[in-house]
Parts: sequence; structure tokens; C-alpha cells
Amino acid sequence: MPASKRAASIIFFKSKQDLMLAALGHQSQAIDRMILTPALCSNLPPLERSYNLSIYS
Repeated sequence: MPASKRAASIIFFKSKQDLMLAALGHQSQAIDRMILTPALCSNLPPLERSYNLSIYS
């Protein structure tokens, strides 16, 4: 990683742990939005909801 991008990351996040927690939080939100919410949508029949969950397993 170029020094300029590395420095920008260090300034924005106090530590590598904070950076990792932010990345995991972002990933968790993406999974919820793209996979769990559609799969658990109550306006779909149960079999179709089950299928939506199984295609990501």
C-alpha cells in the first residue's frame, strides 16, 4: 500500500483494530441488506424464504 493511502487510514482510524471493526461492521450491514432481509421477508411464502437462505449456504 502506498504511504499516502496508509497515512490516510491511520489518521481516520486510531488503530488497526478500529479499522478492522469498521470493516466488519460494514460487511455485516451488507450481508443483512443483501441476504438476510430478502430471505426473511414476511411477504414471501415460507418455501421461497427458505430457498433464499439456502442459495447462500
